[in-house]
Amino acid sequence: VSKSKIHKIDHHTCHANYAYHTSPFQNKKCLVFTMDGYGDGLNATISIGYKGNLKRIYQTDKCIVGRIYSHITLLLGMRRLEHEFKLMGLAPYGEKYFNKECYKVFDEILKLDGYKFIVNKKPKDSYFHFKNKLEGFRFDTIASSLQLWVESIVKNWVLNAIKINKINNVCFSGGVGMNAKAMGRLIENK
Repeated sequence: VSKSKIHKIDHHTCHANYAYHTSPFQNKKCLVFTMDGYGDGLNATISIGYKGNLKRIYQTDKCIVGRIYSHITLLLGMRRLEHEFKLMGLAPYGEKYFNKECYKVFDEILKLDGYKFIVNKKPKDSYFHFKNKLEGFRFDTIASSLQLWVESIVKNWVLNAIKINKINNVCFSGGVGMNAKAMGRLIENK
């Protein structure tokens, strides 16, 4: 194949195009969100889609939500980048043992300034950071706390962007977009 026929398209542009071009919003303005562990140097973007075109308005490598989720999957004895769905399925079992201190382990890491992610306390090594901080908590409590945190930060990220941009049609793609519970939490918002 001639090199002139090969075109590189970055990871999050592919996520955004997939979300937008399969959505019902082709003739309406919409916000297109991507979030995952990491792809081509980024882990989250926001674009505005309108009349078949996408314009990226935000990108970051500071959104470590997907990466944290995969490290906790590993920490709980499952395969990272493969068994995250098991962690999501386990989360409801831990809700009755909810623990604010366990939730705080995740919540203290990332903050939002509008729709911009700010790393508040970046772990030097995610695996050992969480292993030490979560020692003694039940495995289902860890899964539940992580899931509730992911749902909260994703919801607030999207709602902040809607408020700032005054566009309430939304598409979401990327690995974190496969978290059905977090996406369900988004759908609950009018």
